[in-house]
Amino acid sequence: MYKLILIVLLLISSSVLANKASVHDELTLTLENIRVKNDIPSMSVAVITSGEVTYIKGFGFIDEEQKKPTDSESLFRTASISKLFTAQATMQLVENNKIDLPNYHSC
Repeated sequence: MYKLILIVLLLISSSVLANKASVHDELTLTLENIRVKNDIPSMSVAVITSGEVTYIKGFGFIDEEQKKPTDSESLFRTASISKLFTAQATMQLVENNKIDLPNYHSC
C-alpha cells in the first residue's frame, strides 16, 4: 500500500498538467496497471491540486461477486494508514510555525 501511495505521488508531482486529457488517460492507465500488477481488488484515487479536485476515479470492483464497480463514492477501511497522514499534517503545521511540538525527554 505504501508503495502504491509513493508511486502515485511521484507520478503526480513529476508531471505538470500540460494536456489534461492525455495526463488523465495516462494516469488512469498507470493506476489500473499498478492495481492489476499488485493484485489490488479495489481502489479509489483522488488528486487535489490547489484545493480543487482535478482527478477522481475508482478501479476494480468493490463487490466482485456482484460485479459492482468501485467509484468515487466507494467507502474503504483505512486501518493504520491514516496515522501517516495525521503525522505529515502535524509536521507541516510545525514547519509553518502554526503549532509547537512539546520537548519530551526520556529518563
